[in-house]
Amino acid sequence: MNHAHITSICFCLLGSFFSSCHDLEEGVQNSRDWAIYRLADATVTSDQVRNEPLLHLTLAAVPFISERDIRSYHWKSHSIECTSRTDSLLDSLALHGGSTRGVPFVVTVNREPIYVGSFWWGYSSMMPWCPYMELTFPRGPVSRGIQLPQLPQGGDPRSDVRIYWALKNAGILMEE
Repeated sequence: MNHAHITSICFCLLGSFFSSCHDLEEGVQNSRDWAIYRLADATVTSDQVRNEPLLHLTLAAVPFISERDIRSYHWKSHSIECTSRTDSLLDSLALHGGSTRGVPFVVTVNREPIYVGSFWWGYSSMMPWCPYMELTFPRGPVSRGIQLPQLPQGGDPRSDVRIYWALKNAGILMEE
């Protein structure tokens, strides 16, 4: 093989690499359909899924909350302004109680699981181990949000770039 032929092959490989990187970035930027799913088995607690691989969890058939169910998502605080329907849904979940071990949910983009979270009740004597949304009734003036546990393990999964782009493309992301 001569030098010109090797150079030509290198340029082709580099072009292919950068093209695929651009396609990946474009795919992330075109992500839509952020949603929160509960598990198909509603009796499972957050403690029970703690050591389960994310891809082994079976999601409910339809989202519990979708991007259409929220008015805005504040990126820095991960607080959420819900529609009145979603507020009522979450108030009902808070009122009817849940396990002191939390009710798991999975945040997804295009139905791809990103991280496990939990609906949590303030009266629980246990501490959440994953990002959580505390449910109280009556709610009062406190906004809803997905919080990190007091002793987080690893990075902040709420800041995943796929979530960012899905919320941005849906027109509900507030970056302040």
